Amino acid sequence: MGNHTMWSVAAAVSVCVFVNVRTAEAVSPLQTVTFDVLGDTRLDSFDVDENFGDSSSLKFVVNEPGDASVVRSVIAFPNDALAWELPENTDLVSVTVWLTHYSGTAMILGDRTLALHPLTQGFSEYDATWNTWDGTQTWTTAGGDYDAGTSVTGVPDSVSSPTAYSWDITSLWDFDPDGLWADGALLKFGSEDPNGIVDYVKASFYSKDHSSGQAPYIEFAYIVPEPGSLSILALLGGLVAAARRHI
Repeated sequence: MGNHTMWSVAAAVSVCVFVNVRTAEAVSPLQTVTFDVLGDTRLDSFDVDENFGDSSSLKFVVNEPGDASVVRSVIAFPNDALAWELPENTDLVSVTVWLTHYSGTAMILGDRTLALHPLTQGFSEYDATWNTWDGTQTWTTAGGDYDAGTSVTGVPDSVSSPTAYSWDITSLWDFDPDGLWADGALLKFGSEDPNGIVDYVKASFYSKDHSSGQAPYIEFAYIVPEPGSLSILALLGGLVAAARRHI
């Protein structure tokens, strides 16, 4: 009995030592990997049957002059399996969508922020219109089927020129095949109410087809624990198990 007690005390002390080492472990610096969007197009409430999949721009409009129309845009995330194969034991830190703004009125006009919503229905890049998601089958609601209760607001990067805007979708991210990455996202002005707009509100961003090469993209930021720290964790687990066996 005495020997068992001594082993338990020794194991407990060892555990404390390794816990301290674990707490102070060095981890690899924050790393990032980016992927251009798989597809993008805009949806125009004036040209309800027009597809803009090969357009060089993604546009957002409220109260277009002459027709008071609304314009939204949709993006599809890469579905290639390689896009999701981050290094083993990765700690995902953030998932961010980036677009580059090159023309249009200021993004912050009262509540005229630009919001990103998860789509609830995917789309065909070269067929989708305001009325249909594939040129034939209609959206449940014209203008795109999206989760109106869930959104992320775009944030401008004050350093870059032209200005890049980011949407932190970490809280929305879902690796399930039926989740956000499978259907894509819809971007629109946070408020599309024309009331209070003297002229109109418009913003244009580069699409993946623009010659600038500044396509919309998704960025993953992650940390990978150093191999040594993983060995310490494994040893720690073994010591804890041994201690339990000898108590």
